Amino acid sequence: MNSETLSRCPSDLIAFSLFLWSAQRRRHDTIAFDRIVTVLRRLTHRYDTVPAILSHLETIGCASLTNPVSQLVLLRIYSRAGMYAMLLEAYHHLQASYAFVPDTFARNLLMDALFRVGHSHLALTLTLSL
Repeated sequence: MNSETLSRCPSDLIAFSLFLWSAQRRRHDTIAFDRIVTVLRRLTHRYDTVPAILSHLETIGCASLTNPVSQLVLLRIYSRAGMYAMLLEAYHHLQASYAFVPDTFARNLLMDALFRVGHSHLALTLTLSL
């Protein structure tokens, strides 16, 4: 999916769903990632929480949420957007509701977010437990 497709999409939920779906098949370029950050910011402003966003995605038929690649892409977008509190919320919600099994990259995103929101003691505890 390229950035032009994202910018022409009439709905943020549809654009985000398409982005997650296409992420399973190929890597996105930097411009598309930057555009989807804007989309996710609007969705976050509209729905407030990660569970609400994911619930609305499910209502439009987004089945990508169970895919580990899509789950990791969601975390990467929150990280790129600098929305670290939302990344932490997404990380825990994906584990609780979608059987998300974090890999090393996902754990690194989690530790980075913990340091950035001022919870270095939790990040260090996580590091020691690995």
